[in-house]
Amino acid sequence: MVWNSITATGFLNLFYVAMALVAIYAMFSRYQFLKASRLCLDVGLMTGGLSIWALFSIVDILLILDWVPGLSGTNRTSVREFLHLEVVWYSDLVASALLAVGFLRMIYRLSTQLSVLQEQADDAQEQKQVQATAHLEMREQAQLHQAQNRAKTEFLFSLNHELRTPLNGILGLTGLLSNTDLEPDQRKLLTTLDQSAKSLLGRINDVLELARLESGRVEPKAVSFSPADLMRAVEALYAPLVTDKGLVLKTVEGHQAARNVLGDPTLIKQILSQLVSNAVKNTDLGEVAIRTDISSTGHDDLWLSFTISDTGRGLDPDLIEEIQSQNSEDSDRLYEAGVGLLISRQLVLLMKGDIAVETELDKGTRIRARIRVERDPDSIKLDDLVL
Repeated sequence: MVWNSITATGFLNLFYVAMALVAIYAMFSRYQFLKASRLCLDVGLMTGGLSIWALFSIVDILLILDWVPGLSGTNRTSVREFLHLEVVWYSDLVASALLAVGFLRMIYRLSTQLSVLQEQADDAQEQKQVQATAHLEMREQAQLHQAQNRAKTEFLFSLNHELRTPLNGILGLTGLLSNTDLEPDQRKLLTTLDQSAKSLLGRINDVLELARLESGRVEPKAVSFSPADLMRAVEALYAPLVTDKGLVLKTVEGHQAARNVLGDPTLIKQILSQLVSNAVKNTDLGEVAIRTDISSTGHDDLWLSFTISDTGRGLDPDLIEEIQSQNSEDSDRLYEAGVGLLISRQLVLLMKGDIAVETELDKGTRIRARIRVERDPDSIKLDDLVL
């Protein structure tokens, strides 16, 4: 029985020593984690309690195995009795207190962190719900906006015939009247009527063109054409108006402008016409210049660039910024800068290009429109090696 009791005590002491060693190893190997979690003191208290039991157990094992030199059998027994009767009470009390305090602190700190994590999870869930609601509202607003745009476009297209037919009738009648004998005052009034009707028709065409672009019904084509020929066609179209205003219209064929490319000449001509029309309208003295260039994009396609500059009164920079962001709600200010500029911008973006505006009040405006076009395989030149 005595031997069994001693054996059990030895195994229990070895267990305490092993637990203490494991605790010490865990504390040092996971120090950074414990430091980040603010658990160093808690684990340290528990390790201290286990270390007291381990120290007591080591001394007891040494006495049991008679590994303490200088102690006889009687003295060893006395020392063990002293340890188990006097010292063990204090060591158990201190070790238990350290373990209890460390364990309770750890439980408290872990519960606090769990509460924080739960609050963060609740906040994340709430934020997710808010984002989902906002996304749903944005989608509903987008659908409503699309429906409104679609209704507006359909309405404008339905009015196309009703608006243009009477205006064309007025223009036809003014043309017939202009061929009759009229008094000077009557001819002056007739000229004013003709100009007003053409101006109104132009505004209607611009609005309808914007509606057509917004509806997504415009699809660029790929047709072989010469940018230089297109520029000369626009020059011939506006030559009479430029002459009437006493202006000079210049055209410059830049690098490779005479070669054929693949693009949509109708839409590109519309862009160039709109920009030249704006330039002529905003210039009262001086000149309007058009330059055409072709350059490489760095890939298989090309940049077709048109630069339109004038010596006119310039445009309001704030209005240009509104047009670039499409935030203008003032139709009069928009038309002041030229609805054509907005139409041109949308057409350029449709053909994966860009448009840049430089303007200075009372000094003029310079607009550069770049459009992506394809190489025409039937128009390959040696200069392609340079592009």
